[in-house]
Amino acid sequence: MSKKICIFGDSIAQGYYDLEKGGWANRLNLFSLRKDEDKPIFNLGISGDTSFDLLERIENEVKLRKVKVIIFSIGVNDAGIENGESRIEIKIFRKNIEAIFKISEKFTSEIVFLGCLDVDEKYSTPVEWNENLYYYNKELKKYDTAIKIFCQEKNIIFIPIQGLLKKNELFDGVHPNAQGHEKIFQKVKNCLEENKII
Repeated sequence: MSKKICIFGDSIAQGYYDLEKGGWANRLNLFSLRKDEDKPIFNLGISGDTSFDLLERIENEVKLRKVKVIIFSIGVNDAGIENGESRIEIKIFRKNIEAIFKISEKFTSEIVFLGCLDVDEKYSTPVEWNENLYYYNKELKKYDTAIKIFCQEKNIIFIPIQGLLKKNELFDGVHPNAQGHEKIFQKVKNCLEENKII
């Protein structure tokens, strides 16, 4: 029986600004389909999603698809500073990923979290699409560390991606371009292959 894999996340998971192949998650899907056409990977990334947004939809999405593997790429939007305040405070973020995990483990034991990308602060303080929204690497590091520690505690896979991309591999200082998405895809693919998930 083939494993149904779902990827949950934000606009980076959704594939924004990869004008060649639609993002790292879609690249992973294409790779999986080439290996076995009966093994699609479902990309459920939604632009703007925070851990709260994901928490609201995760159970229904997973239940509908009878998922066997879940990959999460969440945290960047939580870490943003908007109107001078954290969008989602770090202690709330920790509670949210715990709640997301508890829902997920009702359906599968194969759960994977990606870390948070770092940004080019020249273009992310503020971002071009919202003059009140700022992304700082020191904040992203806090959320990335929270995910990493959580994965260690739960003995689940954590895929670090901080430091993976160069500044010229970011389209707008926050979202990867096609080259950036390719790098993330390769990192995720290699980890999933090593752990015999794909």
